[in-house]
Amino acid sequence: NTRKNMVEVILLFAALLIKHFIADFPLQNYYAILGKIQNKQKLTHDLVIHSFAHGSLTAIIFIAFGLLADKEIALAMGFLFGIIDGAVHGAIDSVVLRIGKDTNYTLNDNAFKQIFGLDQLLHGLTSVALIYWYYVW
Repeated sequence: NTRKNMVEVILLFAALLIKHFIADFPLQNYYAILGKIQNKQKLTHDLVIHSFAHGSLTAIIFIAFGLLADKEIALAMGFLFGIIDGAVHGAIDSVVLRIGKDTNYTLNDNAFKQIFGLDQLLHGLTSVALIYWYYVW
C-alpha cells in the first residue's frame, strides 16, 4: 500500500508539472507574455486568464485523481485546489513581473534567469503543498 501511494504521489506531481508546462507555454502565447511585461492594463487581463488556466487545469487533475481514489469530496477538493493554485500562481507571477518592471531586466540578463528560476521553484513548491494537503485531507 505504501508503494502504491508513492507511485500515486509521483504521478500526481508529474501531472502537475505537465500542467504547469502546458499552461505556461502552449496556452500562453508570446503576445500575452509581452503584454504582461509592457502594459499594466494588459498585465491584469492576461494574468487573470493565465491564472485561470492554471487553476482550471489543477482542478481537473485533482478531481480526476480524487475520483480514481474514491474520495467522497473529490469535486469540492478539486475546485478548492484549483482556486488556490490559480490565486497563488497569479500572485507569484504578479510579484515577479513587478520586480522585472522595477529592475528593467531583459531576457538576456542574469537577473532575469534568477528571477525566472525562483518563479518556477515557487510554482513547484505550490504543487508540493497541494499534494501534501490532498493526502492530509
